[in-house]
Parts: sequence; structure tokens; C-alpha cells
Amino acid sequence: MGRKRTLLMAATLVLAGFTVRSARLVVARHLLPTQGAQWIWAPDALRETDGVAFYALRDFELDPLPADLRVHILADESYVAYLNGQRFGSGAYVPGSEMDVYAVQSLVRPGPNRLVIELRSDRGAGGFLATATDSIDGSLVLRTDDEWSIHDRAHGLLDGAEPSEAGAAPVVWQTAPTGAWGAPSPGPIRPNYTDAADADSTHRPVGGRDIREGPRSPGGTGRRGQLFDFGEAVTGYLRLDGLARGPRRILASFGTEEHEARDPIRITRVQGQRFWTQAEAASFRYVRLWGALPETLEPSVVPVTRELAAIDAERRKKRHGGVFGLAAPQQ
Repeated sequence: MGRKRTLLMAATLVLAGFTVRSARLVVARHLLPTQGAQWIWAPDALRETDGVAFYALRDFELDPLPADLRVHILADESYVAYLNGQRFGSGAYVPGSEMDVYAVQSLVRPGPNRLVIELRSDRGAGGFLATATDSIDGSLVLRTDDEWSIHDRAHGLLDGAEPSEAGAAPVVWQTAPTGAWGAPSPGPIRPNYTDAADADSTHRPVGGRDIREGPRSPGGTGRRGQLFDFGEAVTGYLRLDGLARGPRRILASFGTEEHEARDPIRITRVQGQRFWTQAEAASFRYVRLWGALPETLEPSVVPVTRELAAIDAERRKKRHGGVFGLAAPQQ
């Protein structure tokens, strides 16, 4: 009798669990703006303590084309997004972030399409949430789930040569709302990279020299690096080309004065990636880079519109404000 009661209780708990999970999925898919999207991440990322970078990929078919495709993205810590090989957006997370929204109708085509998101985290752990919808009729085209693939090598992903089957299955954290990420809503439409960035007016350094930094610098005690001068203050995305044989990890800092070293960032590249580009626009004149830098390294800055620069500057202010990114309470 006791065994039967135990089995009945176990079955009841299992059924209750399925019921709660099913109710959660119904609510998430039909009542929340994330439409059932799940937070996903790379399966081995938690083993890394020096930062990770990888690609999340989703192939999808469009027949017929939607009337107005919008892609919604939120990534902790940062991302760079490509659709059919064309970069269309990038950004970084701050607590309470809305989902970045991009109008990408001009980048899609009838038949097969490929969405690739480069994801980065200095701490290894992170999360990625995305949906694509037709803004006219509200129909869902895709969302983050276990049908995405994770790739730790860059070869052939953006041009479509590498099949999605070559990747690994993602870790699925949970359907939103999830922990501190909550249930984010779509924000205003963010400027598309193809409209906001002027790749034809790229800034290149007017000078560069080797440096050895002291113990209080971002480079560390006696560490070798290079200082690049762009001749004047520039605003845009730092881009590093010629990295095929370079290190996966580089340390960078920025400044408007030659001896200023602020906003240090750790650059982690996807294996085999020939270039790296910032996820957020910044303003600076000097860039310091530390690491086993290759002789083929070619830094440059792709300028952006004031609108995009202002959005990223405001996010950066929120991220570095207060204590641990949290502003002090109002008096």
C-alpha cells in the first residue's frame, strides 16, 4: 500500500510539473512580447574564465517573404549580428535592457536565409534571446530555442559555406521571464549598421609605436603593446584586421590624450576569425593594444552617425554608473 501511495504521489508531482511548465510556455508564447523565445548559450562556455566568443546560427526559409521583418535581440554581455552575410547591428547589455529592434526587410530573400550572431562574454557565462517577426501581421518567423546551432570556429559561417549541422546544440537556460533578465520588451528601432556606419570613410592611424606599460596600466606590469594615434578624436567602431595568425585574446584601452588609458576591454575572438570589431561605438583618438600582436595587424575606425553614438554612450553611462552598474537611489 505504501509503495502504491508513493508511486501515485510521484506521478502527481510529475504531472503537476508538466502542467506548470505547459502553462508557462502558453503564457510565454501568447502573452509576453518575447513570444516563447528561450535564453540560449554555448554548452562549454561556463568552463571558460578568460572570456568566450562564439557564433549562434539559425538557417530559415522565407516563402513568401514577410511584409516587414523585424529582428529583436538581447545578449548578455554583447553581440554583433549578421543576416545573409551582412552586418546589421550590434550592442551590449545593461541591467533592465530592452530588446534591440532592427528593420531588416532589405536583407532577406525568398528561400533560404541565415542569421548569425557573434556572442561575447568576459566571464564565460551569458545569455542570448532573439525573435524575428513580421511587424505588419505579427507573425513569428523564428525565436531562440534548441534549433539554433553554436559554432566556435569562424570558417564559412557568414558566407553560408559551413552547414549549420557542423555546430553544437545550445544550452537552453529557460523561456523568458528568466532570473535577472526578466521578460524584456522590444525597444525602439535601432539604426541599421548599413545606414549608420560609413565604411567608405574609414579612419586609419596616422602613427603607431611600441610601448611598455607600468603596473597601474591596463596592460599590466612591464607588458608590451602598441599605441595607435588616429590624429584627431574619432567616433565609431574600432576594427582590427589581419588577425588570422594573431592571439585569440587582446587587451585594449582608449583615450583622447596620449597618456590616457580608459575603458579597458578584453578582446576575445572566435577561433579563425580574421577580424574583430567593436559591438559599441566609442569616441577616442588613441588606442592601446596589448598581446602577441601580429605584424599584419591593421587597426581602423568605422565612423557612425551621432544618433547611434549617442545610444551607445548612454548605455555605457548606465553600465558604469553607481555601484556594480546600479545607480544610487534618488533622495
